[in-house]
Amino acid sequence: LKGDPESGNLLTLTAVLMVLLQSMPGRFAPGSLRLKPLAAPLSSHAQLGLLWVSMSVLANYAFAYKISVAIFTLIRSCNIIAAVFLGYFVFGQRFSLAQLACVFAVTVGIFLASWGEVQTLN
Repeated sequence: LKGDPESGNLLTLTAVLMVLLQSMPGRFAPGSLRLKPLAAPLSSHAQLGLLWVSMSVLANYAFAYKISVAIFTLIRSCNIIAAVFLGYFVFGQRFSLAQLACVFAVTVGIFLASWGEVQTLN
C-alpha cells in the first residue's frame, strides 16, 4: 500500500468480497440450496453494508497523507466511534457505560498513537 496509495479501494473491495464469501455458507439452510430468511429487514442489511463500505473507502483516503500502515490501521479503528455516533443519533440505539468506556479507550489510543507518529516524523 505504501508503493501505491491508490490501491486502498482495491483492498476494500477484496475485503468486502471475502466477507461475502465467508458468510455465504451460513446463509443456506442445512441440507438444501435455499437461503435462510433474514433476521432483519433487507433495508437494514443494505444500510449497514453501505455504511461499512463508505467508512472503509473514506479511511482509504488517509494514504494520501503518506502515513504508516500501523496508523492506517488505527484510523480504520475509528469506525467504532462513527458507529456509536450514528447508532445513537440516527438509529436511536442506547449504549452501556462499559461500551462507551471502551469506545473512549479506543479513541484515546488512536489519539496517542497518532500523536506519537507525528512526534517521530518531526
